[in-house]
Amino acid sequence: MAAVNQEKEQHPIERRALPDGKKFNVFISYSESDRSWVETVIQHLQNDYNFKCFEHSTDFIPGRKIRENIEYAILNSVKTLCVITEDYNQSFWCQFEVEFAILKLLAEMKENVIIPVLKEECEIPGYLKPFTYINGTGDMNVWLPKLASAIELEGEQYNHELALNRVRNAVNRNRNLDLLHEETSHISCSGPVFRWKYVPESLSIAPMKVYICKKTADTFPF
Repeated sequence: MAAVNQEKEQHPIERRALPDGKKFNVFISYSESDRSWVETVIQHLQNDYNFKCFEHSTDFIPGRKIRENIEYAILNSVKTLCVITEDYNQSFWCQFEVEFAILKLLAEMKENVIIPVLKEECEIPGYLKPFTYINGTGDMNVWLPKLASAIELEGEQYNHELALNRVRNAVNRNRNLDLLHEETSHISCSGPVFRWKYVPESLSIAPMKVYICKKTADTFPF
């Protein structure tokens, strides 16, 4: 009986076939300083849950531009897992990976394709705040099954306009593209209230007055 149980434990979990055009279940986006921790997570995801993971150190093609490797990885993976740390937030390439993953989300119009995992207590980047994260600061045995369930969950079609505005607002806040000033009209005309942007009067330059001499047709600013 013990031998049978051991054989069952070693038998890999059967996963449904990957969607057309996808070669990996998940792409792991992380800072180089967290490589050792990420390798442990990948080992569990592959050995215990039978997921196919795309990882920088083993799957990036040498000689190819980094940007091209990242785009290939994300486009060929069903989900993107973001390991959030202070170093991650400061990394240019990590930010590029997240933003490209968001573009893929908008292109495919599916929910549940970006999975943030908080590895340490730190600020969550603005472009990831719209997404529910997994708290990975504690015991891995507690949160790893939640991560596996999130990876396995099939992406759902979503309301494009609602999601587009939600993600665009988060990205704009992160890139310091807040409005100098915003006012909302109380008048509505067959649609949402009007919004507009303008520079406040205090920052505007008064218009120049120009006088025209009728005889010479010369202009004189005063």
